[in-house]
Amino acid sequence: MTRSLYVSLPLAALTLSLGGCSLLGAPTAEVGECVQMSDLQAAEIDEIPTVDCGEEHDGQVVATFEGPAGDYPSAEEWQTIIREGCTEGFEDYVGVTYEESSLTLQDLSPTEEGWDADDRGVLCLAYLDGETTTESFEGAEI
Repeated sequence: MTRSLYVSLPLAALTLSLGGCSLLGAPTAEVGECVQMSDLQAAEIDEIPTVDCGEEHDGQVVATFEGPAGDYPSAEEWQTIIREGCTEGFEDYVGVTYEESSLTLQDLSPTEEGWDADDRGVLCLAYLDGETTTESFEGAEI
């Protein structure tokens, strides 16, 4: 199964980019696991490399959810699916709304090929733009 990392703009203007990376197979990261966003920029990866949240990192998985049954969503449908799923999970995890936060969101979503192979999982990653931390975003209200 192939997955793509779409760069999400501020959610008011959330669009899916054709850039990013593809993940071969189902993602291995869980909510709360920390990442280096630069590790996710390769053209293809077979897992999501995670780091201990006590080490320097710039991103964290803040939500996961399953996309809807049916045909592969259009770009507009993906925007709605991601906006709803990621912002809800973001607020629950971080403790403030996305609009109030200084963090940025990206999603890791199935490609059409993955969707056709019944991969519906979406990961929502929050990250610091140009900064790192040794803290979790959980309840941080940042």
